[in-house]
Amino acid sequence: MKEEYVTYEQAVKLKELGFDWECNQYYLSDYEDIINHTKGAYNHNDNGLAYSAPRLDQAQKWLREKCNISIEIVSISAHKWQIFLCRLYDTTSSVEHQMEYQETYELALSAGIDAALELSTDKLNDK
Repeated sequence: MKEEYVTYEQAVKLKELGFDWECNQYYLSDYEDIINHTKGAYNHNDNGLAYSAPRLDQAQKWLREKCNISIEIVSISAHKWQIFLCRLYDTTSSVEHQMEYQETYELALSAGIDAALELSTDKLNDK
């Protein structure tokens, strides 16, 4: 299911941030709406025209481990999810962002990844 993977835009930002984990899916720059699948797992970001398309949970874990941003999704009701972002190992702040409700867990996680990528890109640009 396509909604289990990062979007093309997220894949581009992940590549810019140095995402180098192996996965079985990728986007090509000329075909933004199509996820290509491979039998083996590869770092597709090594190819200049490709963008690795990890599952949402892989992107969430990479952002936690490499960018120190935790994305937490909390169930408010059967079809409502709330998103919390916080920087790990930062004693000056707890919740960096608290976001609106989303209809599904996957939509909430994808929105959280968007926000985390924005935080990470801003931090990268500050250097």
